[in-house]
Amino acid sequence: MIVGYEWFKRAGGELPFAKPERSPPAAKQQLEAFFADLERELEKVEFFRPEEKRGVMVVNLRNIFQRIAPTTQDIRTPARRHHGDLARPQGSGTRRRARRHPGAASARSLGRA
Repeated sequence: MIVGYEWFKRAGGELPFAKPERSPPAAKQQLEAFFADLERELEKVEFFRPEEKRGVMVVNLRNIFQRIAPTTQDIRTPARRHHGDLARPQGSGTRRRARRHPGAASARSLGRA
């Protein structure tokens, strides 16, 4: 670790790769649309319980997202997904069957089932 740090300092203290450019900050209209979609999806899965705490929960969610100063790309990324996936509770939807190794024998093929 020390050798790497010294090498970094000796090279001028610049990273050996280019940092990706961030997209511009999200516009107020984009943020409002994002929050409206988020709240609608969370409402579908009954996230805002008990109802009397809904206002505080909405404010807290908005504060969390606004603290990170989202870019237009940050806001567009979840919107591209299927809207139902945004707030789908864990374990809902279709379940995938576990994949077996192609050479693995099942209990039925071994005559045990």
